[in-house]
Amino acid sequence: MSLKRIVDWIADTNSLINPQIALPPPKRKFADDTIPTTAIGMSSPPPTEDPRSDVEATPRAKSPSKRPRIDSPPASLHHESIADHDTPSLSASSVTGSTRTDTTGGSSRLRRKRSPVKNMSDLRLADRPIVLTTLQRPDQLPSDVVGLVTVARAIRQGSNIIPRQVEQQAQSCMTIVDDLVSDSSFYDAEEWARSHGLQPWDASEELRLLKRTVTRTQECELENWSEAAWNARIHEPILDFVLECFSGSIRHFDVTRAPINKPYLSRHISGVDMQSKMVDFCICLAGDDIVAASQSRLKTASDSNSINHTSYQPIRDRPIAISIETKTLEGSSQEAKAQLSIWASAHLKRLRSLAGKSSTKTTHAVGITLPVLSTSGGDWTLLFVKDGINGVEVIETISVGNTKSLVGSYKLVSVLRQLGIWVQTTFRPWALENLLASTQIK
Repeated sequence: MSLKRIVDWIADTNSLINPQIALPPPKRKFADDTIPTTAIGMSSPPPTEDPRSDVEATPRAKSPSKRPRIDSPPASLHHESIADHDTPSLSASSVTGSTRTDTTGGSSRLRRKRSPVKNMSDLRLADRPIVLTTLQRPDQLPSDVVGLVTVARAIRQGSNIIPRQVEQQAQSCMTIVDDLVSDSSFYDAEEWARSHGLQPWDASEELRLLKRTVTRTQECELENWSEAAWNARIHEPILDFVLECFSGSIRHFDVTRAPINKPYLSRHISGVDMQSKMVDFCICLAGDDIVAASQSRLKTASDSNSINHTSYQPIRDRPIAISIETKTLEGSSQEAKAQLSIWASAHLKRLRSLAGKSSTKTTHAVGITLPVLSTSGGDWTLLFVKDGINGVEVIETISVGNTKSLVGSYKLVSVLRQLGIWVQTTFRPWALENLLASTQIK
């Protein structure tokens, strides 16, 4: 066999085993000749350390005119991203620093404008000091609420709290945690309602509500539910049911989003406003005649935004009579009293304005004592706020019931109805004469 035929045979065999592939001309030469090559003669890319690289990905042929696909960002971009989170660049630092400075500066300015209030002792430094008194003697009570406290004390002792219409059913539901009851604990609810000009309520429905309330209270306490949950599941349904018998002349409102208008905020003796506080519920006069009188009065008032010390829309023309602050078991009683006190002090300031009792030359006090309520979990306490020439007195009195037991719940709803009667028979005529008469001084 000739040499030429042998060479041709070897060439044909190699072409079958390793076919030649036309390669594009290299764009640049590597300085290092040790870079490994592929079976087809192309340089392998340097191994990546990016964990996002898919080492099992199926290789695909790429057009020589296109840039190879990059599955992970370049190292420079990757490091820049990390730097953005860990060590801000100069420009980012400048922006962030500027924003932080502005925000901090704004916060500082806001803090300088408001004196913080954490407890009742802070309120002694108000321009019209607010002082807490714990009731110990009968002569500490303002005369216009003695009758109300007397009735509340009788209810706390268990007098006339359970409708006789459900006497047997209620007794069968009582447990070891309920206070003892006697025959004087039961009364004719329908007769009582009519004698006070109220709409009789369904005693069976009331019993079902209170049983459900006791169960929910236990659940809220055991699972540490939020204040909003207490309001929605415990307090709101009770207020709804209790005030239905007043046929719309008295209504309650959620005022957790009702800020105090600036002119009525208490001021610190240093000259800055005290920190604003809001409460949870208000019981208001709400009849059509009251709304009309309020709107008429606002036409002649120097401040026509609202009949109250807040411009919250639902109560702008419904005078507040009773305010309620709620707290969970975890909440601070001092904070609750401070919130009630700031809110009630602003309320009194608005009442003085409407009654023509405030000007640059006089500091006459409002001539009515206002009940307020505070809750801690399922326990309710009655307090009173009394305006004075030299300050405001907050008087803490007695517990008026709880939602932890059936008997405690009956005591609570009985006191709430008595407070509603006070609104009708005492606050309403006082408001019509002193607040809503269009002839009042601006």
